[in-house]
Amino acid sequence: MKSLFFTILTFTQTLLIKALNPNLQFKYANTIIYEQPVKEIQVLKYKLENVYYIIYEEKFADSPIYHRGLIDTYEKIYCSDGNSCRFFAKPLKQTAVDSSQIIRFFEYFGTDIIKYLGNVGHITSGCAYNNAMFLEAKDNPEVLPIDGFFYTDPNSNFVKAYKDQSIYFNGINENTPMAKFEWIKFISVFYGLEKEATNIFESVLAQYNCNKNLIQNNKLFASLRVAWLTSQAPNKERWFTNDYEYVKALLADAGATLNHDKEITSYKNVKSVLSQSHFLIDISSESSGEYKITDFYDQYRYNINDDLLLLREKNIIRNDAARSEDGVRTWEDDYMAFPHLVLLDLIYWFHPRLFVDNGYNSNIVKKLYGDISVQNSTQDAASLIQSITNGNNTNSANNTVVNDTENTEANKLRKRNHISHNVSSYWFRNIPRNTNFKIIPKEGCPSVLSSYVTNNICLSDVYFKGDYDEYAAFDDVMTQVKNYAIIYYPIIGIVVIFSLILGFIFLKMFRKRQLEKKGYNDNQKILYDNEGFMEF
Repeated sequence: MKSLFFTILTFTQTLLIKALNPNLQFKYANTIIYEQPVKEIQVLKYKLENVYYIIYEEKFADSPIYHRGLIDTYEKIYCSDGNSCRFFAKPLKQTAVDSSQIIRFFEYFGTDIIKYLGNVGHITSGCAYNNAMFLEAKDNPEVLPIDGFFYTDPNSNFVKAYKDQSIYFNGINENTPMAKFEWIKFISVFYGLEKEATNIFESVLAQYNCNKNLIQNNKLFASLRVAWLTSQAPNKERWFTNDYEYVKALLADAGATLNHDKEITSYKNVKSVLSQSHFLIDISSESSGEYKITDFYDQYRYNINDDLLLLREKNIIRNDAARSEDGVRTWEDDYMAFPHLVLLDLIYWFHPRLFVDNGYNSNIVKKLYGDISVQNSTQDAASLIQSITNGNNTNSANNTVVNDTENTEANKLRKRNHISHNVSSYWFRNIPRNTNFKIIPKEGCPSVLSSYVTNNICLSDVYFKGDYDEYAAFDDVMTQVKNYAIIYYPIIGIVVIFSLILGFIFLKMFRKRQLEKKGYNDNQKILYDNEGFMEF
């Protein structure tokens, strides 16, 4: 009887929920479907997956009657037409994660939420390193009970073993920084922490938008051009951009344009892209243990005939400045969970004038970048030029060519036209300048970055007058005309047409005034214009 009553009551409330607005809303990650039929029940679904996740209060799990009624009711509503359902009692107490890229999301809610790790590869999170255990291939629900298994790879063997406990996290495939980060709300539902997740998200969003809007408000029509590439050269002529739409959106928010297609398949084409770019963000693997300028020469087949403004201005950066104690870069584990700080990192390199004359902005980056131990102290420009002039190249096959190239570049590097930094940002370091690494303590928990959710990192543009003129100055006259002046052509066209109209009106008024001075009016002008002609 109780089961029947529960079924009828829940079914009625579920029908009414369509007219209600749920408290938890997804503004950016619109691939997530969220419903709350009753206060104690929540339903999540990723649009491209045929699985509904039904999350209920733990008290239902303690009553077999209510638990059975819950399952029967929602199976009728959701588990049909090819869809399946998985039921979870919140909060989860035995959480497992199968991807290191989502560990940071859980750290926002606590340092010991994750109990088990699947095939995560290298760990750069001190919390997971200290508190979680690795699953073994033999583990399954009978051997090791787990009540929630978050994964990003559907082909994982652990996902197959823990099918009924598995939860697909698809934030990694979202196309914008804030859409990726909004999946923190998705995770929060399984722990009853929706309010906390919303507050965290809104705080990060406010800081992200603050700096994004600052850049956009100071941006002229011209745009900074950036290449963001992973290289497979010299083994294969292929350069590509992982997560292309995300990169394009992130760069746009930092005031830049991604300067190429998703994939490039020849040295000729990649050199053409680099020749038109102000910055290269290189995500390639190291070929010599530690990525140096010689790796750039190898992977892009640079030679003395190439004239790259991004090398001339020393604008080659990589995302490996922050590393764990065993040398693993933390970028892959960090970038989705700290979008506001990633944006700040790029602004640091793209718009250095914001930090040079502004003590407020300088203090923000000093706090963020100054609390981590430093390895390989920064070389100043003179020592860098000296090292390049000496030809520090370990590649014997190309030694002569690279030495000639480096000697040529040494002369070019002396002629810098713009301001830049000699210290790495948190994730990015400058290759031609050989800026520093930061070593992230393996035992550090939680991440030092977590404090920058509530702290204000909104930059000030009080003394900032823009800097796109510097990027235009990098180019020769013809390139400036091609890439910048063409942007103003519609405006120039409108001005010219408007000027012609005004000129015509002025000419008419001028001629009229001249005639009036001679005592003629318009009718007389017509009359006198006809004088001298004889009618037949």
